[in-house]
Amino acid sequence: MKIKATAVPDSIRMISAERLREFREFTGSDAHGVTLHQHSTCVSGGFMPLVALTEIALRNCVNEAMARHLGVQDWLLMQPLPAVLKPEEVHRVNKGIRDAQRAMYAKLTNQEKVALDTLAFPNGVPANITHDQRVKRRQQKITVTQGKVIAQLTIYFWKRLFSADYDSSLWRPALKKVFPDKRIKRADVAECLERIYVLRNRIAHHEVILTRHLAGVTEAFMFVGLNLRPVNATDHDALADLLLHHMLAAGKHVTTMGKFIDRTTRPKWFNWFG
Repeated sequence: MKIKATAVPDSIRMISAERLREFREFTGSDAHGVTLHQHSTCVSGGFMPLVALTEIALRNCVNEAMARHLGVQDWLLMQPLPAVLKPEEVHRVNKGIRDAQRAMYAKLTNQEKVALDTLAFPNGVPANITHDQRVKRRQQKITVTQGKVIAQLTIYFWKRLFSADYDSSLWRPALKKVFPDKRIKRADVAECLERIYVLRNRIAHHEVILTRHLAGVTEAFMFVGLNLRPVNATDHDALADLLLHHMLAAGKHVTTMGKFIDRTTRPKWFNWFG
């Protein structure tokens, strides 16, 4: 991964001198700083499939377990929402419903949008209503599916269900079943999900990913991959098998970056990367 000398100045301008400042200081040159940034970007890309698969598997396994626990398939659509949820999670679910309605509304034709006025304004559209108010009322009449709402809820929502706030109300009666190994404690799950969540946010916000940001992350993915499964799963290694290829690919990027750091980083800065 070599950067042409002539491309370095413009690369710095596009990535920004501020973003590259530490890379420049640690590697001792602009060119090496840009190259290290490239390695960091590759590491981010390598870990994103792991984050995506883990998040998708987590939300679907939890959703299934919650539906069994509450005896309602579309439990996220219940109004009012189940009393087991804290106000913060209720707020996020309601926001997820509104976001799903907005997403579906955006895909409608203009004719289909206008047709919603019949439901939104059974007595006719008020003359003084604003465009935004009209759109909001229309969106509220769109029926969304459980799957659409699940897709709108972030990993933050799902990891929250494994927090201490839900130890007795959800972990023991319901969510322990998706981590069925009797030796696993709720706090173990919460810690691993937190590590994955932090990494996911760094990647999503295009923040730098270096060795020190990966401490414990590989172990977290392994833990979830080996232990998370649907209730009454028939294959205990299904998620681990899905993650394995991507984990090996991500590991190669980390190894390549590590070798570059070993070759170029000034010794006095080494601990920053470790």
